[in-house]
Amino acid sequence: MESVESQRQASHSSHEPLGNLAKNRRDSHIPTAPATKADGKVENQKQVSHFPTASIPLSTKEQNRSAGGLRPPPPAALRSASVVSFYSAVVGNFLSALDSVISQDWSRDGRTILAKAGLHGGLLLIDVASGAVRSVQRSGEEEAYSRLSPDGQFIAYQTFPRENAVGPGKVFVERVDGSEDQLVADPEVGAMLAGWSLDGRFVMYTSNDMGAERLWARRVADGKPRGEPVTLANGLPLALHFAMTGAGSLIVTMPSGERCYIASVDPGSGTATSPKPVNPRLNANTIHAIWSPDGNEMVYSARRDRSQEKPMELYRRDERTGAERSLGAFPMLPKSPSWTSDGKALIMPVSSEAGSSVFRYWLDDGRMEELIPAKAGEPVAKAHPKLSPDGRTVYYLQGSPSGTGSKLIGYDLTSRSGTTLATMNQFYDLSRDGQFLAVAASDPTSKIEMIRIITNDGQLLRDVIRLNPEERILGMAWSSDGKWIYFGRGSSLGVEIHRVSPAGGKSVFTGLRTGAMTDISLHPNGTKIAYFDRGGSDLWRVDGIDEALAKLP
Repeated sequence: MESVESQRQASHSSHEPLGNLAKNRRDSHIPTAPATKADGKVENQKQVSHFPTASIPLSTKEQNRSAGGLRPPPPAALRSASVVSFYSAVVGNFLSALDSVISQDWSRDGRTILAKAGLHGGLLLIDVASGAVRSVQRSGEEEAYSRLSPDGQFIAYQTFPRENAVGPGKVFVERVDGSEDQLVADPEVGAMLAGWSLDGRFVMYTSNDMGAERLWARRVADGKPRGEPVTLANGLPLALHFAMTGAGSLIVTMPSGERCYIASVDPGSGTATSPKPVNPRLNANTIHAIWSPDGNEMVYSARRDRSQEKPMELYRRDERTGAERSLGAFPMLPKSPSWTSDGKALIMPVSSEAGSSVFRYWLDDGRMEELIPAKAGEPVAKAHPKLSPDGRTVYYLQGSPSGTGSKLIGYDLTSRSGTTLATMNQFYDLSRDGQFLAVAASDPTSKIEMIRIITNDGQLLRDVIRLNPEERILGMAWSSDGKWIYFGRGSSLGVEIHRVSPAGGKSVFTGLRTGAMTDISLHPNGTKIAYFDRGGSDLWRVDGIDEALAKLP
């Protein structure tokens, strides 16, 4: 296989997000921008990120080899836009007792819809004008996703086993009557059909067989594959669905995954506005984001592949300059780390085969100092560890991974022993002076959840707020000035982030909502909040495909 360095760069492609398809969300914080034109170009899109593409001949049997020198995309400026506006009209009613019709593609002239008769049914060609339906005879494997060629004479389709309703499979091409199936791609890790090139000379698909999601193209002539696949782009987001626009751009639907956001906060009213991702350029789930005690730095964690030995990566960012660097890869961090009061280290929970332990990670030299060892037979999680300002005690939750019914432990580093301070649910925080703890507790009889203030030796001071019977506390953070406790107020409608005075009273809604339990972090000056959310789906657009294909031999 010819090395990447010896290949002349074909062109530059670009990719940018087009919006978020958040489901069942009220007043979603996802920003929007103008809709797209009919030609697929996005209005008012000023920032487009570029990454190099290269042509690499590669047989389907060789696609698990090293990528040579192909580089991942550099950091890119990304922005969101709204989902494309469209009009709809009833073409026909194709429901039966067994199946529903799943639309797959439109013909280039807009006269025909390619559809599928239910999840495991055959392909259908529907005439838009008359509503007439013609079945596509199945001569090969079952079709999962399919796309019509630009001339309407062929169908490219992706398959997967019947027992696996999602995920990559094989890619075939067949004639529109279902005859002459031809295998286009069958890499070991599977392929996802992306679509046809504008001129119909190539079938494109993605595969993650080299450790990164790549866009591949294979030449097709008269329905038969020719030559070897070539890679067009590296570092694409992991996709749920693909579609080609009439202008030749590739639209990628991807799960937005888990992200941390930062919003501005009015300290007086508690209203939060303008949430933005901690790092929109990072193609990974961002889980925890915490500011240093002086507010000049932030550390956030990103989770990539859970199957890796060290799936978590920590990043350290200078809030004054925006410069950031990776602190390295770590084993799974089951719950959020925290800063030491002097800003010199992080207190980190670490989950490994030996069990759950707590470490102090020194930022200057990267030393990992074990503070609380793992012990055989102990519960899985030592969650949300925090070191007292005097450096003598580590507080953490001990219990099941869910955190329900956990014990809040105060672990004395001198005597190497722990004391149970309270039984609680999932979340707590330590006051800045280390004298008090805010804990999420529940009434043993009514099961109603509440926020309580206890002393650092476990003595109950007062109940701050009691929630409604159907609500739960899902996240908590105490402001540095001690005036407010921010918390996630969860119900069947989602999670609202509220704040309440530690002295008690009604809570105030900040205006932020999330789709999951949330880790909350507050900037020391009280003007910013970081929180975790699990969103819907994002739309990305990949440009420059035709330019890359035009330079292929």
